Amino acid sequence: QQCSSRAMWSASSYFTASIVRHDADFGTTTNVSARGRFSGTHGNGGIFGLALFRELSADWQVGCRLALETYGGVLRAPDSTVVRIRDSSGILQNFQEERTLSLQSPSLALSLLTTWQMMTGVYVFGGPKAIIAMGRSIDVQQRIIQPANAYYTDTGTPSRSLDIDMCSAIKTVRFALIAGAGINIPVNPLFGLFAELEYVHPLDDVLSTSDGSWFIKSTAANLGVRL
Repeated sequence: QQCSSRAMWSASSYFTASIVRHDADFGTTTNVSARGRFSGTHGNGGIFGLALFRELSADWQVGCRLALETYGGVLRAPDSTVVRIRDSSGILQNFQEERTLSLQSPSLALSLLTTWQMMTGVYVFGGPKAIIAMGRSIDVQQRIIQPANAYYTDTGTPSRSLDIDMCSAIKTVRFALIAGAGINIPVNPLFGLFAELEYVHPLDDVLSTSDGSWFIKSTAANLGVRL
């Protein structure tokens, strides 16, 4: 008796929404000199991805995902000292500024994943992830913290953008580990829906310099269609 085997493939597309955690601790890096230290913050991210998986057995699959992702959040470095200045009426007031950084360019993320079917419709997955910066654009701003009514004469607001090039301070590629769980929701024999919750743990620093550390962690929810 002759048996034939056929590789079983599945393709999917999905939207993702994430909570992003920036763990940062640095004061000065390429072309940016703060009078304090940038520290941790959080923000939101997205956006969507595509995946292709091959079935190895009834319980195991291997595959890859390609996603376009953003990492929201503003890093702040308040001045460590407060100075005294006279306002337009001659009254002495405390004056303090801060520098802020935020990633502007999206990244392309490639994940190599192994999936294990725990039970019918429920699975867990994990694997390495490479994050490729499609651009290394960072918005650098200077902002007045106090007094509350102060502003810069050139902008008429308490903040202004600084024309600073930080490209050389940001890694083009960094690596992470991804782990998560999901559920399949069959719709018909041709396609179904799925929902996932995943966590991404960084292995690499965002900074390419040795001026400090900046790691990005994220927890994401994915919702998509699988064929």
